[in-house]
Amino acid sequence: MLIDEVDQRIIEHLMKNSRASYSEIAASLKELKINLTEGAVRKRVRRLVEKKIIEQFTIQLGHGLGVKAIILVRLSPQKPAAEAAKEIMKIKGVERVYDIAGPYDILVVVKFAEVQSLNSCIDAMRSIEGISSTTTFLVLKERQVLNTE
Repeated sequence: MLIDEVDQRIIEHLMKNSRASYSEIAASLKELKINLTEGAVRKRVRRLVEKKIIEQFTIQLGHGLGVKAIILVRLSPQKPAAEAAKEIMKIKGVERVYDIAGPYDILVVVKFAEVQSLNSCIDAMRSIEGISSTTTFLVLKERQVLNTE
């Protein structure tokens, strides 16, 4: 599904504040010379959700709360990535799992309240049969691209 500029602006607003009301979004669009009613914004958001352009509304912890990391996983040749990913997704704290190309097979994004839970997650991954190694990168700061033009 293609999205137009208005949908893109709605998405950008929701990325900044997923709790924004439809009225607030309509008001912010008005500042950009886009005149939509609260009801029109609601219909567009509902359509974006139905078409799976928007999959979830979420929060992001700020002010240094939590530990976020990216873990690269290398598999032994006999372990299918789909099987390993399925097992990894069961581990508490795992937010995203990607099959990737290159020297690693899987990229995992995790988030925890403290480092000890991250250590437990890495240990759990390493105990999965067929995972030959992991490399972990701590996220120091996250920046979000809002304008994708």
